[in-house]
Amino acid sequence: MANKKFYSGILVMVLVFGMTVFISCSSVASVLGTNQDYSTRNFNVGENESVVIVKRNNYYGGSAATINIFVDDELVAKVRNGKEVDFTVKNGNHTIKAGNAIMGSGTQAVTTFDANSQIITFAVGYEGLSDIKFIRGKTFELEKRKTN
Repeated sequence: MANKKFYSGILVMVLVFGMTVFISCSSVASVLGTNQDYSTRNFNVGENESVVIVKRNNYYGGSAATINIFVDDELVAKVRNGKEVDFTVKNGNHTIKAGNAIMGSGTQAVTTFDANSQIITFAVGYEGLSDIKFIRGKTFELEKRKTN
C-alpha cells in the first residue's frame, strides 16, 4: 500500500510539473497573436530609417539562453526570454538572423525584409527543444512620427 501511495505521489508531481511547463510556454506564433499596436508608440528615427521590433516568446525550453539578433551579419541586439528589443535600420532590403548566444551554435533562423520608413515587427523564440523560429508580424507606418 505504501508503494502505491508513493507512485501516486510521483505521478501527481510529474503531472503538475508538466502542466506548469505547458502553461508557462508560448509558441512563437502566439507572440504575434497578442501583438500590440505599435502605431501609437513614438520612436526617434532619422530620415530613410525604419524601426525593427523583435519580441521573444516566453518559453521554458531555452529560457536561459539569450538569442543574438543580426541584421546583415552585424550583431544589433540580444533578446532574453519573454522580452522585446527595438533598433533602427536604414531603408532597403535586409537579412535578419537569430542564433543561440550560450551554445555558440551560430545562426539558426534567417529571414529577409524590406524596410521603407516603417515599424516592422518579428516574433522570435524557441519551439521544441532547440529550434529557433522567426515569424514576421505586423507592419506599421512610421512617416507621420519621424523626428530628426
